[in-house]
Amino acid sequence: MPAGSAAFLAFFAIIYMNIAAITFMALALLARGLSPAQTGLVLGVLPVVQVITQPVWGVLADKTGQTKRLLTLACAGLVAASAGLWAAQEFVPLLLAMFGVAVMRAGILPLVTALALTHLGAEDRGFGRIRLWGSVGFSVAVFVIGWKVAQPNPELILPLHAVFALAATAVATLLPQSARPVAPPGLRLRLLAAAPGLGPLVAAAALTGMGMGVNNTFLAVFMRDLGGPGWTLGAAFAIAAMGEVPLMAKMQHLIHRFGVSRLVGVGLLVLPIRWGLYALLHSPWPILPLQLLHSVAIACLEVAGVLLVRDLTRPEWSATAQAFYGAALMGLGPSAGTVLAGAIYEWRGLHTVFGVSVIPALAAWLLFATLHPRRGKR
Repeated sequence: MPAGSAAFLAFFAIIYMNIAAITFMALALLARGLSPAQTGLVLGVLPVVQVITQPVWGVLADKTGQTKRLLTLACAGLVAASAGLWAAQEFVPLLLAMFGVAVMRAGILPLVTALALTHLGAEDRGFGRIRLWGSVGFSVAVFVIGWKVAQPNPELILPLHAVFALAATAVATLLPQSARPVAPPGLRLRLLAAAPGLGPLVAAAALTGMGMGVNNTFLAVFMRDLGGPGWTLGAAFAIAAMGEVPLMAKMQHLIHRFGVSRLVGVGLLVLPIRWGLYALLHSPWPILPLQLLHSVAIACLEVAGVLLVRDLTRPEWSATAQAFYGAALMGLGPSAGTVLAGAIYEWRGLHTVFGVSVIPALAAWLLFATLHPRRGKR
């Protein structure tokens, strides 16, 4: 990897530790005295705001060329918003602070991804070797927080979230700034129309993200309902994250052998298989090895998918394209899936929720397989 890459490894590890703290945020909010309904509203701000604000961060980066400065600003803003979340005690201040967290957090991953790809240049197929450190950081943090913090001291989750944001801000200032094209003032934002294949990819990301939202919100409840002991929650997330590490380490070799489009297709296909198997389970134990399907999906969608977005997009719009893809996969899809899952859970239970999740996930794979242009057609 080029000189200066170590700062990217550290940044991805730390920012995913911050995301691991968010995984247990519901426990911290309930410990503050919020009702389950209020907790759902506060946490529901994250994906909704991300859908709206993430492309804005991308456009600002592409229009100004100041990707590193904007990333550092987003991280510093996350520190301030996290401190506000830690200090707040009532529902309305917590809701406002979470809104601030959502706005600042929305810009971080697309901006650092665009910055890392520019830094790698011709070696961009090695992006997986940078991104895997996010999986390492997440798996370590989610296991330790789940084991030592979440149950006995949930109030410590909020300051941990702020500390990780502060560390990410410090590392962001050390990231190398590579020159990248700036979008011309007269160039209109016509990403989806001007880049053949990007539209189907973003639409497929939104559809498959619906099942991601179900998993992130209800997997712990599902394991509890199946009789799983408390330690299995942290173990399930840790297994999924650690499974990503060897796949991301080998992603450059896999891309050279199969190509990014085929790997994205694999990532989309394993999810309907996963949700269908979950719908058939009546024991929590098979979930632990099945979490490795999550590893395959994330490695393909967050490495090969990111590289496919880069291949399909003009260089001057790279941050914006990554923001659209990220907002669909981690914002729009999960928010819609979570709302739908809540209604179905109340009606028919979580087995039905996972069974229904097969439909949009399979539609995502079919859409991508049918409409995405092959390399020879570009």
